[in-house]
Amino acid sequence: MFINHRQHEDLRQLQTRRIPEPPCIPTQTIKMALNPTRSATFNVLAYDYGAVDFQDALADFLACLNNPGVSASSVHLRAEDTLIPFRSVPVFHNIKFTKPSHSGEPEILDTVHVRPEVASSPTRIVPVHFDTVIVRQDSLQGQGNKGKSRSYQNRTPD
Repeated sequence: MFINHRQHEDLRQLQTRRIPEPPCIPTQTIKMALNPTRSATFNVLAYDYGAVDFQDALADFLACLNNPGVSASSVHLRAEDTLIPFRSVPVFHNIKFTKPSHSGEPEILDTVHVRPEVASSPTRIVPVHFDTVIVRQDSLQGQGNKGKSRSYQNRTPD
C-alpha cells in the first residue's frame, strides 16, 4: 500500500509541476563595418588565422544551403563535389551583436573578435585568436535552413 501511495503521489506531483519556459531573448542585430578588415585567401585563413577547415566548412554550408533537408552524411558527399568559384573571402575582425534600447542608441550585447598571428617584435609572436560563435539560423530573418545551428570554433589555444 505504501509503494502504491507513493507512486500516485509522484504522479500527482508530475501532473501539477510546471516546466519553466526558456528566457526571452531580445531581438538582436549584427553590426559590422561597411568594408571588411581585409580579404584573405583560404591559405591565409589556414596559416594566419588558424581556420584550417574553413574551405571544407564553406563547402558543407553551400551543399546544405543548396540541398535543404538532406542528411549530414549526404551533405558531406555533396560538399565534395561543390565548386567554390573564388579563392578569397572578406574578413571582418570585429562583429557586434546589438539590441534596441530605451534611449534609442543600440545596446551592445556581445562582440566577436578575430586576430591573425602577428609578430609584435622579432622575438615575440602574438598567437592567432578568434572567438567561438554559434548562430541559430532560424532567428535570422531571410536565412535558409530553418532551425539549424552552426558552430564556428577556435581550433588553436590562446
